[in-house]
Amino acid sequence: MNYPSLTTTGFLEQLETLLRTFDCHRYPAGHMPRYDWKKLVEAGVVLPIIPKHLGGRGSHEEVCHIIRKAAYYNVSLAIYINITGLLFIRNVMNHGSPQIRQEFLDDLYEHAALGGFAVTDPVSGSDPTLMQAFYEKVEGGYRVTGRKHWQAFSKTADWWLIMAREAGDRAGEFNGFIHRRANGGFDTLQLYSPAGTRLIDYGMNKMNVFIPDHARLAVDHMSFTMLLELIGAAWSQWAAIACGFLERIYAEALAYVQSRPTAGGTVMDIGYVQYRLGVMAAASQVCQALYLYVLHQTDCVQSEIRDIFVVRAVKTLASDLMLDAALHYQQLCGGEGYRYHVSSNIAAQAMQDARGFSILGGSNDMIYPLITRHFLDACGEQGHLTFFSMLGSFPHTAPSARYIAAYAPALEKMPEGHAEMVLYGKVLARLFGITAITLYSAEMELTEANTRSAIACCVAGIAGIIAELAATAVMVEVSGKK
Repeated sequence: MNYPSLTTTGFLEQLETLLRTFDCHRYPAGHMPRYDWKKLVEAGVVLPIIPKHLGGRGSHEEVCHIIRKAAYYNVSLAIYINITGLLFIRNVMNHGSPQIRQEFLDDLYEHAALGGFAVTDPVSGSDPTLMQAFYEKVEGGYRVTGRKHWQAFSKTADWWLIMAREAGDRAGEFNGFIHRRANGGFDTLQLYSPAGTRLIDYGMNKMNVFIPDHARLAVDHMSFTMLLELIGAAWSQWAAIACGFLERIYAEALAYVQSRPTAGGTVMDIGYVQYRLGVMAAASQVCQALYLYVLHQTDCVQSEIRDIFVVRAVKTLASDLMLDAALHYQQLCGGEGYRYHVSSNIAAQAMQDARGFSILGGSNDMIYPLITRHFLDACGEQGHLTFFSMLGSFPHTAPSARYIAAYAPALEKMPEGHAEMVLYGKVLARLFGITAITLYSAEMELTEANTRSAIACCVAGIAGIIAELAATAVMVEVSGKK
């Protein structure tokens, strides 16, 4: 199963042959049958996430390529692999006890076991500090109770990594617990009907499970920062997801407009159509630069996240660009892009698939202020007269700050309040996108015009955000909050 004689090139080529059979034009949009997941596991789709000494291939490079290719053929498949691979398997391999690692691997290799990550409660939403799933120490292990929802594979996962808070007076510290569903106590109360990524089943689950001592994650005093470490590798691979997805929908959009006749030629000859295609191409190039940054300067297989700023910026910017480009694609397809199961395009499904990436897995509105806070803490406000002056001292924005010099007056003051923290985070993420372009435009073999357009895509986004900043006060005033 680990194909020890295969080089990376040979392994990836062999796997891509199978990934191609999941192409979204042909593969059904419903929940993936387990026999298809078994085919993928037998072909080695998760082996790069597993260390070599445990029978895997232990390759960050291969993970990146697999997820990018999967997203090109079917973005729902890419997030499927991302979740079970990087939210479950990676964390079990890095933080699970030798006994629980082996129990899971035996089940994986023999039965193509599927793992899920249960963190979100129905009441607390994205804030883990309000988590209503609790654990308490009992003889031989832990008792974990509560409810979880919106976790991928709610009905079908064989194994779970469950996050829960400590019960009792302290009720603040939280930890991770690995549970085999066959041991009982993890029941599905309701299945949801998501708008997109329909290969995955989502729902609500009730838990009353016993976790033996050896199945607790080997992380003492888990903090919110450590929780982000568990999630961060999956977020970083959204660069690969966005890269493959945008490559595909740009190719689909280009083929569509070139084939649609008009009185004077084709839809491609219309000026604003060319503009929309240009925006899609630029978004694709920005995400390709993010992908190369992640490929060369991070490692999703290792246990530690080297730079949480990068992970957050990649997750938010990539998902925003996916949605922007999907909207352009759907608009280009007109009425034909507003219905499912049409042979000429995949715009309706692409739009719904893209929409979830800025909502699920950590809402962008929650992550953007964390980006701003990280930046402010890293730079320190002493010695800086303006927010804009700080950009030149931060390595992820220093190469790109000059591209928004015209907006320096609008970025003089430090952010105040939550709305401004979100919007400043958006600016920082787009500046990081420009930095990635400056680093990897040569490797991408971008023409001068392509480089300018990719940078312009980020600068235009920043210009719009600055306009939002100017309107923030009045918008908050009329929000309805008493």
